[in-house]
Amino acid sequence: MVLPRLFKHTAFWLLLVLAQIPLVPLLQLFQITAFTYRDAGVSIVACLAVGFVLHVIGKRQGAPLAGAIAGSTATARRLHEACLQLADARHAQEHGRIEGDFQTRTQAIDHQWTQALEEAGASRASWPEQIERKAIRAVATNERLHRKRLEVIAREHATASERLQREHAARTSALANAGTADEAQFNAEHQALWQPLVAEWQARIPPLYSAIADANARAEKLFPAWQPSMWEQWSLPAQFGHAAQFGRLDVDVEKLCEGVPKDAQMALPGPARFPVPLLLAYPQQGSVLIEATGPGREKAVTTLNNIILRLLTTAPPGRLNFTLFDPVGLGQSFSSLVHLADYAEHLINGRIWTQAGQIEQRLAELNEHMEKVIQMYLRNEYATIAEYNEQAGNIAEKYHFLVVADFPAGFSDTAARRLLSIATSGARCGVFTLIHWDRRQPLPPDFVPDELRKSSVCLNHKGNEFMLAGQPVPGTSLRLDGPPPPDFATALIQKV
Repeated sequence: MVLPRLFKHTAFWLLLVLAQIPLVPLLQLFQITAFTYRDAGVSIVACLAVGFVLHVIGKRQGAPLAGAIAGSTATARRLHEACLQLADARHAQEHGRIEGDFQTRTQAIDHQWTQALEEAGASRASWPEQIERKAIRAVATNERLHRKRLEVIAREHATASERLQREHAARTSALANAGTADEAQFNAEHQALWQPLVAEWQARIPPLYSAIADANARAEKLFPAWQPSMWEQWSLPAQFGHAAQFGRLDVDVEKLCEGVPKDAQMALPGPARFPVPLLLAYPQQGSVLIEATGPGREKAVTTLNNIILRLLTTAPPGRLNFTLFDPVGLGQSFSSLVHLADYAEHLINGRIWTQAGQIEQRLAELNEHMEKVIQMYLRNEYATIAEYNEQAGNIAEKYHFLVVADFPAGFSDTAARRLLSIATSGARCGVFTLIHWDRRQPLPPDFVPDELRKSSVCLNHKGNEFMLAGQPVPGTSLRLDGPPPPDFATALIQKV
């Protein structure tokens, strides 16, 4: 039925009818003014009238069916109440039956439980005796089986022992023969490898120890300790010794080599700890660069003073010249050497220089001196001034030493470039540098310190010790020599 179904949603249709009122301003928003509020009211009244008529028609169509449904619903309610009454009666009947069954079963179970308890009591009284008889029979059976098993195992053990003993004897004999052969081969190989090692050891280590001992003996002779008693009969040599000792390297062979051979054939031919003298050698390695700051400065300056005194005492009179720079100490660093100027000012180039302009001028003079030596003496005939001096005899050219404390203090850019030129080419011309470098001082621009290091024996101060080339070598320690006491140094310089 269309109309009853349509009026199930009365509120929806009523909402559509009333929506004509807000439709008016909406249409006016789109410039449509033909539909006014009056037209909307008339339309709503007409729609409500038509709806009322249709509602009445639909109600008449659905009324008979609605009455039939209401009657069926009432009949169903009465049947439901009757079913509930019948179900309660059936429930009471079943509950009574179940209660009777429960009582019957409970009595039967109680009777069975009482009977089971009686039977269990009787069994408990008779079981110990039965178990005892079974245990006696089981022990006897196990004992008999155990004896039989032991007899079988004893026979198997005897057979296996005899077989294993035969195998052991054969294996032992084979292993002994193989071991004897392997041992003989191993000993032969060991001797074949060991003898060359022993021979190489004997060929290299004793000569090395002999060379070290010879070096120490020669160093002691050329550079005796600064003790007045050892210098009473001293006089200047007739020829330059071409060396100056500046320290010693204490060597511990076991730490240096991480152990030594234990075999008597390769025993050390001398002590495991010994000193090795360190010398500047001329003309190849006659310059030294000591990098030290703070507490290491004083040791560096005293080492330079010691090297100067060693040079003076190993060269003929007047064969060495020195140019001394001390911009920070103002001459105090090399004050004992001023005594040389009392006899000949040219030995120290007049004085100890401290000002930047003076330093630059002296370096320019040294560069001019090197140019003169190269162009007048060496040319393309001699590799070094040492070769020239061997041929020149009495007209041999002097060796010149540039001694600097607290580099680069007082050095301009020009002075630094001139210093590099001297350090690079000076050894060939007999000009050498003895420099203390204070790493706290800023370097001139474009100065390349590695160029200075390449031409020098480098000593670095780190912590509380000095190291060669800045690299610690395990098992060694460096000791730098110091100059003699001031009074003795002054007397020695005056004697020179």
